[in-house]
Amino acid sequence: MLNCIVTGSNNYNLVKCTLDILIKFDVTHIIVATNVPCTNDICTKYKSDKIFFSNKSFLNGNEARNFALEQITSGRVLFLESGSVLTRKSIDIHISAKESQVICGLYNRLYDIECDFKDGFANKEYYKRKDNRLHLSNHNTGPWTIWRNNNISVDVKKIRYAGNFNTVFCVDGVTENALLAFDLYNSGLEFIVSQEAQIEVYTQLAETFLQQTKLERIFVWFTDKCNYQCRMCRIGQKAYLPLRYSEPTIESIKELILVAKEIGISKIELYGGEMLMRKDLFDAIELCNEYNIETSFVSNGSLITEDVAKRFVKLHVKDIPISIDAPYEELNNWIRGENAWNRTLEGIRQLKKYGNTFSIFTVVLKQNFHYMSDMIRLARKLGAESISFQPISSRQGGKKYVDFALDYSDIPELKEEIINAFETADQLKLPIRSRAMMKTIPEYILRSEQLSLQKGCILPLHDALFTKTGKLQFCFTDFGLRKLYQKSEWLKFPDVWKSPSYQTLQKLAITGQCPGCLANCADYKYMYNDYL
Repeated sequence: MLNCIVTGSNNYNLVKCTLDILIKFDVTHIIVATNVPCTNDICTKYKSDKIFFSNKSFLNGNEARNFALEQITSGRVLFLESGSVLTRKSIDIHISAKESQVICGLYNRLYDIECDFKDGFANKEYYKRKDNRLHLSNHNTGPWTIWRNNNISVDVKKIRYAGNFNTVFCVDGVTENALLAFDLYNSGLEFIVSQEAQIEVYTQLAETFLQQTKLERIFVWFTDKCNYQCRMCRIGQKAYLPLRYSEPTIESIKELILVAKEIGISKIELYGGEMLMRKDLFDAIELCNEYNIETSFVSNGSLITEDVAKRFVKLHVKDIPISIDAPYEELNNWIRGENAWNRTLEGIRQLKKYGNTFSIFTVVLKQNFHYMSDMIRLARKLGAESISFQPISSRQGGKKYVDFALDYSDIPELKEEIINAFETADQLKLPIRSRAMMKTIPEYILRSEQLSLQKGCILPLHDALFTKTGKLQFCFTDFGLRKLYQKSEWLKFPDVWKSPSYQTLQKLAITGQCPGCLANCADYKYMYNDYL
């Protein structure tokens, strides 16, 4: 008897794709436990005696798997993601497997790290798969690991004996799932890496995306000047010398806008320090407006005077992200500098006075993560349109950032606070723009390394970024491939974006070989990777 658990995205087409195949091959029992419940249309279309749809939301895939396992009393369990494409032969292999066997499709990439499998397939050189997404610092936790839970089948009694899935990890489970598998191995189960059980997941979608690349948004470094001294920010802490790099002139920005307009770019995001430190910010916005290009930037709000607020209205600047890092004056001032609270709130008051819309942007630190729900309440009280949370990483700026970065000991309280924050936002009807990304924070912390997106990142197909050194990148993460980035004159950047080296970067990202990040400026990539 073969039970199938389908986790991952609740996207109609992905769920439909997998269910159609499972129904065609007469799988006995199917449990659909996607991260967010499936829509009524697909539930109505497929609900039957052998297909059960969960009406719960899950923080991560392991929570979904454990929930689904509770619905299964006996037989073999096959773990799949929505969008999985199986063959009749692979289903037969899972069905006919012995109770003492764990069947792994090659897509799972079973890694032999330290020990020698005397009798198993894994000691054959052919099966020692290399993948630059796997960065292990925990070799001593077990002699091997399985990179993904997808396309594995095991007898339900055996997996219960070993202890189910640890719910700390959101997705790939490099540590906990390795221990689970090691317990299965120690209990006498044989791991079979079956090439015939291999499945193709999202490959066709990835190829489709690659064929539809269109540059839509560019990030442009505008200034490193700032009037705040935020403790966790290297700009505020003067890590960059004031005159180390020349700021782009308005004339050069106009050249960039002309090229951007010609190739159909719809948005330019300015980044760096405090944009209002440059008096010609309004000139840059006006130029973008002239060519119907949307402009976006984050501000600390302290320089938003009555005159600035009026000019924003005149220039149709909407939904300005204002950075506040605590819902209480004392803590916010400790993080951002003396009197930062009052100065920022005065800027917000001026925005509201003249009808400007704004959102709240909060950096998540060890010192403030307990207050995410309170930040949501503050944002609603202030009249914000939405709120975003951005965790800080100790990798962003060396040893001093360790004092602010969340660590393993924070995870239990962090997970509880994330759930509370979601509930608070739902009650107050305040959108969290970084909602999908927030669900990945516990894994990010636990692994002490950048998060690998299991189905790749699609942002490089639409985004590009000019650094202060003149290089063209597709995001703020270079994942060790700096040699592929190219310096570009602004007038020639479309050619660089279409160059072989840049296309190589795009392909690496879309096939999941970027180590990932937790940048909330790109929350859509987490939606694509099933975290909603």
